[in-house]
Amino acid sequence: MLQFIDSHIHLQECDLSLLKELQNGGLLKAVCPSTSEDDWAKVEDISSTYPELVFPAYGVHPWYVDTISTDWSAKLENKLLTNSNAWIGECGLDKCKKTDYIKQSNIFNIHISLAQKLKRPLIVHSVRAQQWLEDFWQHLRDTRFVIHSFNGDKNFVRRIIKHGGYISFSPSILRQKKCLEIITQIPLEKILVESDAPYQGKSIEILKIIKAIALIKGTSEQLISAQLINNFKVFNYDK
Repeated sequence: MLQFIDSHIHLQECDLSLLKELQNGGLLKAVCPSTSEDDWAKVEDISSTYPELVFPAYGVHPWYVDTISTDWSAKLENKLLTNSNAWIGECGLDKCKKTDYIKQSNIFNIHISLAQKLKRPLIVHSVRAQQWLEDFWQHLRDTRFVIHSFNGDKNFVRRIIKHGGYISFSPSILRQKKCLEIITQIPLEKILVESDAPYQGKSIEILKIIKAIALIKGTSEQLISAQLINNFKVFNYDK
């Protein structure tokens, strides 16, 4: 049986009864990212209930930067300090939303600084914001960051890899031939996989991504599975 890690699943929006079924299907670990202050408590509860399975991630998604409290960053740092396994995110930049760039960038910078200070993995959301990211590459170089649910071009791949980042694929890639072809350009050790459930697909579909990567890379599914699991451990500071 192939084993896998879901590096991005919004369990606070899912039916948790599925977790046992997913474990029986090969799930080893899952990262549950928050999107706003409002769901930090839910994410914390889930990770506390499943401490051997779920890594929590705390942050503010660019869609929700207008909802933050005046002391949100202090609250975020406290959440991270009380759980050494917690990641940061998801956070980042989204040009599709009307929230201005300055506000998004200021909040994104705070997340990056915390990732550097506390040495935590950083989940980056980037939608139609490659140009905006030009202001952040040098800062991101000093973090362990992943661009989640990648849906970009070869130039974006080059920028991510050049600055030490990882690229995570969700089931949406299975429906996009151009993105599948881009896998040929990415070092295998820089790839993570995710479901982004319930938005981009189901966690069990990660097995389909593993099979697709194996076909593209010309190797076995077992080798890809093992490599992706090791990638996750390295990205997560060997936890």
